Amino acid sequence: GLQWELVDGSVQTALAEAANRESQEVKWSAGDTAWRLYSAMGAALIERQVALERQQLAVQGLQLAIDRERSVAVRERYGVASALEVQLTAQRLQDAKRESAEADAAHISAQAQLATSLAVPFESLNNMRISECLLPVIPDSVTARQLALKNQLAFARQLIQYGMAEAELKLQVAKQYPSLRLGPGLLWSQGDTVWQFSFGLPAALLNRNIAAIEAAEANRTAQGAAVLAKQSEIISEVERLRLNAIALAEPLRVALVALKAAQSQVQLSLAQFDAGNVDALTLIDARRLQLQAERTVFDARTSLLRAQWSLELAVQSPITTIDFH
Repeated sequence: GLQWELVDGSVQTALAEAANRESQEVKWSAGDTAWRLYSAMGAALIERQVALERQQLAVQGLQLAIDRERSVAVRERYGVASALEVQLTAQRLQDAKRESAEADAAHISAQAQLATSLAVPFESLNNMRISECLLPVIPDSVTARQLALKNQLAFARQLIQYGMAEAELKLQVAKQYPSLRLGPGLLWSQGDTVWQFSFGLPAALLNRNIAAIEAAEANRTAQGAAVLAKQSEIISEVERLRLNAIALAEPLRVALVALKAAQSQVQLSLAQFDAGNVDALTLIDARRLQLQAERTVFDARTSLLRAQWSLELAVQSPITTIDFH
C-alpha cells in the first residue's frame, strides 16, 4: 500500500517561514561572535593608547625630576639649598622612577593584550602603524536610541525569538486542518483472504489543534513581553551612557584651558630665564606645573574615551569621532 500525504498550502507556507526564522538565528549567532572579537580588539586598542600616553608622561616626569635633582645639587654646593629641599628632591626623583617603571609595565601589558586580540605575535606590533583613537561626537538621544535598537545583536536575537514564536503560532493555526494520508481504499488481507476497507480520517480533524494553538499563542505573548522589556532596558542604558559621556566632556575642556595657561607660563619663565631674571629651578617648576596640567588633560581625555567606548558597545555601531586636542 503506497500512500500519499496531502499537505495544505497554508501549512507549507508556515513551515517555510519557521525555517527562515531559524536560519536568521544562525546568522545572528555568527554576527555575535564577530562582534565579540571586535569588542576585544577595540578595548585593547584603547588601553594600549592610554598606556602609551601614560608612559610618555612618566618619561617627561622622570626627566624633570632628574633636572631638578641636578639643579638642587648645584644649589647645595653653594650652600643655598636646605637639607629639607635636598631630601624632598631626592624623594621626588625616586617617585618619578617608580612611576616610570609602572608605566613601562602597563604599556607592555597593554601591548600583550592587543597582540592577543589580534592573534599576532607580540613582536609584530613594532612593525604596525596604529592610528590614535579619537574622541567622539556624542549623538543626540533619538539617534543613539535608533542606533541601539537597529544594531544591538542581543535585541535582534530577541526579535528573532519573537518571530519564531509567531511563525510557530501560524503553523499551529494552519494545522487546524490536518494533512490527510491517502492510500488504497481496499486492502487484501492475506490472513482472512478478504478485501478490507482501510481509509479513515485522523483524529486531529475533530479537535482542530486547539491545545497546540493556545500553547503557541502563550509563547508568542511571552516573547512579545520580553521584546518590550529588552527595548526599555536598552533605551535606559544607552541614555545613561550618553549623558555620562556628555558630562565627562566638560572636565576635558576645563583641563585644556588650564593646560594652555600653564604653557603660557612656561614660555614666560623661559624668556625670563634667557634674560637672566630667574634661575633654572624656577623654569623646572614651571615645566612641572605644565606636566601636571598635561596629566589632568590625560585623565579627563581617558575617562571620556572610555565612556565613548562604553556607549559604542551599547549601540553596537561606530560613533563619529573628532580630533579633540
